[in-house]
Amino acid sequence: MKQILLLGFFLIFFALEGEAIAQCRTGYTPMQINMNVNGCPYVVDLCVKCSVLGQLPGSVYVRGFMQIPMIPPCVQTLTAQQVLQYIETYVTSPEYYYTWLCQNQYGTPPCPDQSQPIEMSHWSCWKVEMIEYFGQQSLYYHICGDAYCYEKFSWCYDSILKKYNRTVIEGPTQVGTPTCTLEAWQIILPTQVGQESPCFIMHNACQ
Repeated sequence: MKQILLLGFFLIFFALEGEAIAQCRTGYTPMQINMNVNGCPYVVDLCVKCSVLGQLPGSVYVRGFMQIPMIPPCVQTLTAQQVLQYIETYVTSPEYYYTWLCQNQYGTPPCPDQSQPIEMSHWSCWKVEMIEYFGQQSLYYHICGDAYCYEKFSWCYDSILKKYNRTVIEGPTQVGTPTCTLEAWQIILPTQVGQESPCFIMHNACQ
């Protein structure tokens, strides 16, 4: 079973990585990670831009994600909207972002000093595609259109309260006009490999 799961990880990596490269904006690097969302395994496609010298803000956005099929199936109780929010919160947390995505030798400074800013693009419109993953059907969520909600923020660590504080620097600001009008509950999920849903709204701070 372990061999099958490992082979599955490699297959999904190569199947989706090429698509992720084609979709990242200029200046961004595609990155694929595996993570646990509410107890279920997911593969997540990111587009990342890190500041080499630490003088400019780093940037990241999620361009796609899917739940990795398991036997027996892992039952996800979160909605797609909640899964996306979970992923975005996770990848922009100071513990993960400055250690794994954009390695920063300075770490998170103590408050009131602020870390190097992070730019996050929350994509407005999404669609669902049914793909085949190692002989099993799985729903892959990915962005569509070019509208997104932009925000810039930084972190510091409160050593007294033992927690990270997030400071908004700019935004949230809507960039571009979303072309999707359907809500997630209004779409019909695809049932055959190769089928796609219409674009639908993933709500964020701008909408």
